[in-house]
Amino acid sequence: MNTVTRPRILVVGAGFAGVGCVRRLERKLTPDEADVTLVTPYAYQLYLPLLPQVASGVLTPQSIAVSLRRSKKYRTRIIPGGAIGVDLKSKVCVIRTITDDVVDERYDYIVLAPGSVTRTFDIPGLTEHAFGMKTLAEAAYIRDHVIAQLDLADASDDPAERAARLQFVVVGGGYAGTETAACLQRLTHAAVQRYPRLDPNLIKWHLIDIAPKLMPELGDKLGRSAQEILRRRGIDVSLGVSIDKAGAEEVTFTDGRVVPTHTLIWTAGVVASPLIATLGAETVRGRLAVTAEMALPGHDGCSRSATRPPCPTRPRARRTRSARPPPSTPCARARWSPTTSSRPCATSRCCRTCTRTWVSSSTSAARTPCPSRSVSSCGACSRRRWPAATTGRRCAPTSPRPAS
Repeated sequence: MNTVTRPRILVVGAGFAGVGCVRRLERKLTPDEADVTLVTPYAYQLYLPLLPQVASGVLTPQSIAVSLRRSKKYRTRIIPGGAIGVDLKSKVCVIRTITDDVVDERYDYIVLAPGSVTRTFDIPGLTEHAFGMKTLAEAAYIRDHVIAQLDLADASDDPAERAARLQFVVVGGGYAGTETAACLQRLTHAAVQRYPRLDPNLIKWHLIDIAPKLMPELGDKLGRSAQEILRRRGIDVSLGVSIDKAGAEEVTFTDGRVVPTHTLIWTAGVVASPLIATLGAETVRGRLAVTAEMALPGHDGCSRSATRPPCPTRPRARRTRSARPPPSTPCARARWSPTTSSRPCATSRCCRTCTRTWVSSSTSAARTPCPSRSVSSCGACSRRRWPAATTGRRCAPTSPRPAS
């Protein structure tokens, strides 16, 4: 007895690419056609661009974290964990679950969409004292940390400690760093009104970036406008500067300045996931080199995205825009419909009252009367329409109505 097993499709990563791939596979494939598995440490899809709004309290964490099981029709199996290695020859993915167990997951097709991680450099004290802005937990923690600094500054009688608690440093002049500095600066200046013992002028925000321009993705004009707005708000923007050393109570800049602070937020770019380096495949600047079909050359069943042609047993009709005639002025419900002639009729339209197709062999759409102004009746629905000759459900092609 031959047993036919369903193909196993494994998707790594629950970002926009991974979730979009799973959703499309669920729409295209029936449960009997394939088994779809998703590897992700969290059972929700996170909208990363809005993390600064969560850190500042503008949005709640639930607003940017959408559950993957929000639909009752969701049938994808979720493995809570992260992929730490892939054996392309044996078609086995090594996964470390959130309980620190290591499991081997076999697959027939794998889609790699692990996303990116925060880029760090060999800076003394950076990994020990800097906060990231990449996950929902980091955004919520930064908000609590910033509010705690205001509380500690209010409770302290040491002017030096109070000044250090009220200084904040953000590294990275891209979207994440600029929005983080802008949102949190507004949070602190609104919250300090509830601390009568604190001087609002002591709160200082520093935004630094090694690049010569702020937010270069927006262009020179918008980048300068963003920089001027930040400076008007009181944020100290320093370009061409980075971190030389990070400590628990101070940060040293590359230009020699030493800023006493207890808050260092690092948002200086991202790099590809470390999973890519374990594949042993060709990479370009840390990213996989793939074909035009997003497939990994020389490895069957491995790609960075999933595309599947329509099933031949369930063909989908393709409608060509050029074959659709322009609708007439009185009746706008025009559509292309096949006729009994060898070529499509240029004036085929849909009946206004019964939605059935009526056909005219006239080549001039402007001279064809609208069905809603007909003087005869439709054989299918007994509505008034033109032409008069009808056969069953569809009006037969006839000669054009003679001019009166």
